[in-house]
Amino acid sequence: MEKEEIFKSGFIEAFIEGYFSHYTYNHYPSKDRLLYILCNNEEEKEEVTIEQISHAKIKISELGFNELILAYLVSGKKESREYIAEKRHEFWVSRFAESFDDKMVDFDPIYKAVCSYNKVKKISRECFETEDDFWEFYPDLYKPKIRDMIRIITNEVELIEHIEFEIDNYIENEYWEFDFDEYQKYIEGSKPLELLFNLCELLVQLDRLEMFNSFKQSEQLISNQQTKTEQEQPKTFEELFHDPEHAEICLRILRELQPPAIDAINNYIGKAKGVFPLWIKVLKSHKPEPLIKHFADMVYRDLLNDKIKGLNLSKDASEFRKQYVRLEKNKVQLDIKAILSQYSQSGKLGK
Repeated sequence: MEKEEIFKSGFIEAFIEGYFSHYTYNHYPSKDRLLYILCNNEEEKEEVTIEQISHAKIKISELGFNELILAYLVSGKKESREYIAEKRHEFWVSRFAESFDDKMVDFDPIYKAVCSYNKVKKISRECFETEDDFWEFYPDLYKPKIRDMIRIITNEVELIEHIEFEIDNYIENEYWEFDFDEYQKYIEGSKPLELLFNLCELLVQLDRLEMFNSFKQSEQLISNQQTKTEQEQPKTFEELFHDPEHAEICLRILRELQPPAIDAINNYIGKAKGVFPLWIKVLKSHKPEPLIKHFADMVYRDLLNDKIKGLNLSKDASEFRKQYVRLEKNKVQLDIKAILSQYSQSGKLGK
């Protein structure tokens, strides 16, 4: 069977797609999950991601095909004119198959080269007597890993028979089923098969490079968001307020309550700490604009504890999640709103 027949059968594209699917969806996922499961924190996960990017880059570099690599990577960048929006994977499976077709003439190149070198149509015993001379004549680029001519030619015959069997099996059953371990046995004596495996592995590693780069960008985005959040966290009580000048005015509400919650120098003198979550709630819901920013309960707890001496809200800020029946019965929230309304109407907090 000639290479043209093999190519037209769809064997090459199916082989590349089968290899990609096997290693991308079966071989690597469990290994990748284990690497991340073993991490103790986000920093270690980031290190794993960086290491995997490095491994993929090294393998890609070793495999060669620089023009193919560049074109593939550029096609994945939205800002590029060569960006492929739909069916990108299918496009590149076909393109890799074409690359193989361009680089290889036959699946039995040594057999045909020996016949040509000895000017015979079929190999005879005499052909092997010129083996040393043949290897000097044959281009290094196309030499297989081994130099045993009998073994190589036997290898080529068996490989083509194996491919023919795969094609016949596909015609009969309408699906491809490859044993890649079985094919790897032929690689040492077959430059075409070595090239096909290298193209398959290149496609896998390019996909992994993009995947881990995507992980890295996501990790960086999360890290940036965390940094931004940390930077936005208020450091002082006054920073809780949209206008820091409103902080002292709003504290006066707590002093004017009956009974008052704090004294003139911000000591806690009340009997119900639930007043403070109610006070925060009213300030956050103030119309037309809230007076205080939205933060986690723990943020309010920390800054209130710093500002109000002796307050000592609990470690888990549970005061912000409790229901205060007595305070509701005494209409403390309405009292807070009433005092706040007076300040608003006086122009101290805006109308």
